[in-house]
Amino acid sequence: MSAKPQLLRCHCCGDGQAIPADQLSLWDGMPCLVRHCPGDYRTDPRGGLPLYKRLYERGEVNRIVAREHTGLLQRPDRERLETQFIRGDYRSDPNLLSATSTLEMGINIGDLSTVLLASVPPEPANYLQRIGRAGRRDGNALVGTLVTGTAHDLYFFAEPKAMLQGQVSPPGCYLDAAAILRRQLLAYSLDRWVTSGIDQQALPKQLKKVLDAVERAGKQEGGSSEFPYSWLSFCEAQQRELLERFLGLFDQSLAEASQQALAEVFLNPAELPFGAPFAKDLIGRLEQLIAERKRLTAEARKLREKYNGYAARGDALTEQQQDDKDQIYREQKAFAALKKELESRPLLAMLTDEGFLPNYAFPEAGVTLKSVLWRKTPGRGQGSNRSEELPPLSYERPANVAIRELVPHGQFFAQGRRVKVDQVDPNLNQIERWRFCPACSYTSRQTDEDFSRKECPRCGNSGYADQGQVKEMAKLKQVQATTEDARSRFGDDSDERNPSFFQRELLILPDLSRREISLAIDDDDFPFGAEYLASTSFREINFGELAAVGQTHDIAGKKLKVRGFELCRSCGKVQHGAAKAANHTWGCRYRDKPDDAQVRQLLFMYREFKSEALRFLLPGASFWDESGQPSFIGALHLGLKQRFGGKVDHLQSALGEEPQPGSQQRKTFLYLYDSVPGGTGYVRQLMEAKGSDLRAVFEQSLAALEGCDCSDGCYRCIFQYRQRFDRERTSKRRAIEQLQTILKRWDELSPSDRSLSEVTINTRAESELELRFIEKLREGKGLPDGVTASLRDDVIKGRKGYRLILSNGTKSISWDLEQQVPIGGSEGVDVFSRADFVLTPTAGGKPIAIYTDGWEYHRARLAKDAEQRMALQRSGKYLFWALTWDDVVDKLPSPQKPLQPNGLEQVMPAFSSKPELFSRWWPDDLNDAAAAITRTLQARDAQLASSLELLMQVLLNPSERWWQGLAQQLCQAQLSPSPLQSPDIQSAIAKLDLASHVDEWHQQADQSCGQFLQLAPGLEVLNLGDMPRHQQRNPGASFRAIHFNPEDSNESPHQQAIWREWIRQANLFQFLPHLLISTPGWSGAEQSSAIEPYAVWVEGTPAQQVGGQAMASEAAKAWQSIGALITADCQPVVEALQAASGSNDLPLPEAGYELEGNKGEVVAEAELAWPEQKLAVVMQPEDAEAFEQAGWRCWLIDDSPDTTAQAILDAL
Repeated sequence: MSAKPQLLRCHCCGDGQAIPADQLSLWDGMPCLVRHCPGDYRTDPRGGLPLYKRLYERGEVNRIVAREHTGLLQRPDRERLETQFIRGDYRSDPNLLSATSTLEMGINIGDLSTVLLASVPPEPANYLQRIGRAGRRDGNALVGTLVTGTAHDLYFFAEPKAMLQGQVSPPGCYLDAAAILRRQLLAYSLDRWVTSGIDQQALPKQLKKVLDAVERAGKQEGGSSEFPYSWLSFCEAQQRELLERFLGLFDQSLAEASQQALAEVFLNPAELPFGAPFAKDLIGRLEQLIAERKRLTAEARKLREKYNGYAARGDALTEQQQDDKDQIYREQKAFAALKKELESRPLLAMLTDEGFLPNYAFPEAGVTLKSVLWRKTPGRGQGSNRSEELPPLSYERPANVAIRELVPHGQFFAQGRRVKVDQVDPNLNQIERWRFCPACSYTSRQTDEDFSRKECPRCGNSGYADQGQVKEMAKLKQVQATTEDARSRFGDDSDERNPSFFQRELLILPDLSRREISLAIDDDDFPFGAEYLASTSFREINFGELAAVGQTHDIAGKKLKVRGFELCRSCGKVQHGAAKAANHTWGCRYRDKPDDAQVRQLLFMYREFKSEALRFLLPGASFWDESGQPSFIGALHLGLKQRFGGKVDHLQSALGEEPQPGSQQRKTFLYLYDSVPGGTGYVRQLMEAKGSDLRAVFEQSLAALEGCDCSDGCYRCIFQYRQRFDRERTSKRRAIEQLQTILKRWDELSPSDRSLSEVTINTRAESELELRFIEKLREGKGLPDGVTASLRDDVIKGRKGYRLILSNGTKSISWDLEQQVPIGGSEGVDVFSRADFVLTPTAGGKPIAIYTDGWEYHRARLAKDAEQRMALQRSGKYLFWALTWDDVVDKLPSPQKPLQPNGLEQVMPAFSSKPELFSRWWPDDLNDAAAAITRTLQARDAQLASSLELLMQVLLNPSERWWQGLAQQLCQAQLSPSPLQSPDIQSAIAKLDLASHVDEWHQQADQSCGQFLQLAPGLEVLNLGDMPRHQQRNPGASFRAIHFNPEDSNESPHQQAIWREWIRQANLFQFLPHLLISTPGWSGAEQSSAIEPYAVWVEGTPAQQVGGQAMASEAAKAWQSIGALITADCQPVVEALQAASGSNDLPLPEAGYELEGNKGEVVAEAELAWPEQKLAVVMQPEDAEAFEQAGWRCWLIDDSPDTTAQAILDAL
């Protein structure tokens, strides 16, 4: 038996070490092993007993007794739990509370010493309230916070002082909240009635007496003197006095609209008995509860009759029949318990929960879950009842939470139980038939006049009348869950939560008849406006789980594939699997005939409320793209908090869409709405006095953002807990830019007689793909590392456009972006087209016409697309670039997910092993110029890149010489030794009608070869090359025809991807003089074969020109002499000019030209100048400004040399 180990402990840090007794001499006095600790180990004077061992030896062991503390607890249960926790009189009393925010405020828990937060609270105020529960007696407490993986929690983990010392916002006060004032007025009147000297029994404590009184009043004449009629009679007799005295409490601080709203709800306008709106609402709600009581009584009676029938048969029952009898008994008891619970409900609690008296929450009607539990009683064996009912549990959830949780199949966790909603009684949740517009948010019930209209009353869409647009809806009020007690319980060993995910949509329907204030800027290119709507309907619909297959529902511009909810039409029981008796309650008429049951197979659940709202029409995609939307919303809510000086969480935002007539584009509004039904008056205040308060919101938000010292956002400025899932996309810099844009033109905002719905947006972006392209340009998607993009609003040729700047931090290149540009004969292009965008280099050069192509639209016009783009290429005045949805929106290709198909992968091995055989097309001077901003794109990278990535490289390096060199290399890499006259090539020429085109190209070809490539079903390429011309870097060295026949790819599941590859190849090989893109309807037979002169395609090549003639030696000497007079920084420009001018007889520039002022003084210098044409290349922006003021056109040395050279040649 080994000796008892000895425990040594560091006298400084307390680190302990258990060692064998024979090593004690070695360890005693040894330096501590803990890093940086200066102490040493010594024998533990306490004898080495660990903490828990000492506690066990002393008997100081307490079991952890944990309980939940949530808002779901009934008040008596909650108060009892708090008392037990605080006093701790018995060892079985709870000593650990798992609490929600219900324990956050107003509860003193004595000697509580420890608080552990399961996540970082939303704001410093919440944090201080929660940790403040501990240490209230002696000031000592241990507080811990677990940090989850959310962006919000990780931010405060990195910056804990922002939470510990953050700003605490005071709570808001909503004096003009109509719904809250209504509750307060009724409470005031009830208080006046009670203090008037009523009998103690006049105000019942429980609901049963009230329901009995209302039920008797409906059967007798002369009314009733019992509650609620006694209280309502008092209110009617003194209604005006009560109202005036209540309003007097506010000392003239209530708005006129709020006072009018109270009068409308409290006064009896018709002088009929109990005719005040609030009285009708109260009696109506009590009558609904009476109907519910009658239903419960009738159901229990039916079940009792069935149970008696089984009981009369005695021992003759089979085992299955005995089980059925037990289930009937349980269900009967459940209905009896629910009725008892209803009748014993405290009256004041009912008035509070139903919105008649004030409560803690905002007044939106909640949804109740009735949880019926039962357990087996094995001790009773074969007795009459082998199971028993437990008292039913009742939970009420706010409607905005219930629409996610308390729906069929929804699981609910509370008080250590897990229950699943399995019944939605159609008698309590009335089933309605709604008609949905497929294009906008408009809906109508079957009882509405608009239900039978032939088109949507709001947007005019004819699809509104389709029978498929009629859906069954149920407004959630009460649901039920029946569960065996043992199965409902869960603990640490069985807490598996697999939540269901449902498709929910918020439909916003503004009531345009309640539009009161509209402000707008009268400018089609800057569609900014704000509009106050006194009433707007908000309908949140739960469509059930998403379905991979099945019927598509067209609702509000979206195509939804959802399952809906499947319920029995009679009892409301949730259906599971095939028809069976268990899918129905025992009182259901289909219980015994499940195959005959009528089932609601596609039922949707909804909640609805109305409130005041302010909607914004925002200018341009910069407000709606992936970063712009959350940035503007964050700035708006920051400004609201600054303006109102407190928490304004009841003001929320949401997006609403509606179709814009005559366009594929949908108009999107940002709604700022009051989540308090009816509104609090805050939203209206923003729009009064021509929006002066709204302007202040934007100004104060801008000041707060600019005054914050963070980089691009923090929780002191633009970040919000509510938007924590958008934090990565929220940008302070973007928000500042947006606010500056709006405030710069605020003075143009004026009252408008027409609604913002009538404003036609003229953003010149007619499809979602075009908007996405703008968004991705702004993000810089596809740019290489180290290069950033900036996209700013600008005016191009008198129209709204953008300035795109690409930069690596030291050098940059800029482009002007125009939208929806017509290109035709006046621009030198034979075939008209309308480019979605045109990008033009600001330093001069060939513009790029951008086409964003969607497959569904363009699959029917492939021939027209090919004709238009060939016309652009042959004009020599434009480049073209086509982009698909996948290019713009999907993730970029990667080694794990490469482009498929990729027609550039079939290359000869030498393309990778001996790249020098191909890179002759890129002389050093060309590569050096191309690498001015970023690393030059390698040919292998181009093989694998998408069209968007290639476009970004073109924007960084717009040298046509370089891109033609790349195209020539790829053509050369796909050659084979097969001669031009080989049968397979001749067959391909005949198949694609290319004879005249190949003959025209072959006139100067000496050693032609090539191959016919079948890249994918329907995608074919004829690739020809002439090796001597490749050696000379002659632009006519290659011939390439790219053909796509969609009919040959109809059977392929990748037809759309094949079309995308056809487009990509057209983009990349357009730099070749001899390129054809073809498709049925636009083949080689329809296209001209004449391509003259070659100089149109490549403005010169080094040393070897198109005609094979060397540059004249005299011109070469002149350029050399110019090069000797200029700085080294200007040499690339001279070389580019020399190469591009070729044999053309162009005027040579003057080197070191000085621009003189009126008095002969030198005001600026140019490295190169053409005085007659007033063209100059300068080093400094100041020189450029001076030359431009004198009427010159200038380029900076930092601009792309090739682009500058091309622009100068065009100007000469």
